[in-house]
Amino acid sequence: ALECEGNGMPYKLTGCSEIPEMCLPPDLAHGYTVLEHNINRDDFNVTASCSDGYVGIAVVHVCKGKGDRYQLTGCSPVPENCSDTAWLTEAGAVSRYVLKLESLATDLEAHFAVISKKADLQSLPLSPAMQAASKSLSTLQTVARQVSDPRPRDAARRLGARLAKLRESWDDSTDELESIQRELDEASSMLRRILDGDTSAPSASSSGCTAAGVAAAGERFDVAARGFEGKVLEQMLPPEAENLHRIVHSLQVLKHSLQRQLFESSPAPPEVESDCSRFFSGVNQLEADLSHYRSQVEPKA
Repeated sequence: ALECEGNGMPYKLTGCSEIPEMCLPPDLAHGYTVLEHNINRDDFNVTASCSDGYVGIAVVHVCKGKGDRYQLTGCSPVPENCSDTAWLTEAGAVSRYVLKLESLATDLEAHFAVISKKADLQSLPLSPAMQAASKSLSTLQTVARQVSDPRPRDAARRLGARLAKLRESWDDSTDELESIQRELDEASSMLRRILDGDTSAPSASSSGCTAAGVAAAGERFDVAARGFEGKVLEQMLPPEAENLHRIVHSLQVLKHSLQRQLFESSPAPPEVESDCSRFFSGVNQLEADLSHYRSQVEPKA
């Protein structure tokens, strides 16, 4: 106690301080090696590690309040009848992981080979037939934009997609290229008639929109759809395979619809001719896609 400094002033008390909140050790610390540097809750500093026969990462949790015990977690006994660290992983997990890595490396190598091949092919000159078809297509696209009739533009887009498939796969398939060139010539003739003032639409028979024409295209469709199997289907990416299934289903529905309408109505009404054009274009594109994927599976020597 300290004397007051004057009359009527309080005396002072010193020497006492609040007892700090101390954490108590846990009831069970078996399996842990503990070093208590400071158990004051405000400046808590206790470290621990797993004892011999135990494994894991020891964690020390500060107590929640005065008189509470701090906690130890993270260590567990080593299982019996285990040697080294084999027990740390599921049986065969490492081997399976290695196999997955090897499979991934193989897939990447195959993709790189395709990319490298395409890069080399793009630098090669086009064949004379491909150059001629490309020139015809370019002329058709340029002039088709100058007329209001959509038919030449539709033909240019459809034939351009087929020709692009051949360029990408570097496939100078004579039959396909001749078919494209023939249809380019027909589209150019139609465009010249339009420019000369003849805007009449082709008849159903000349456009192939007849029961016989749809049946013939249907047979081509069936053959092309069956071609997407085995190695061809296996080398397609999942999104490509899903898109293929949607296209095949749509063409199948369209084929049956056309067969029914052409059977019930002859000649074909104008609205059916539009469906015929979609079906024929779809079959042509499906055949071009099949040719492309087959060229990836069985490249030319």
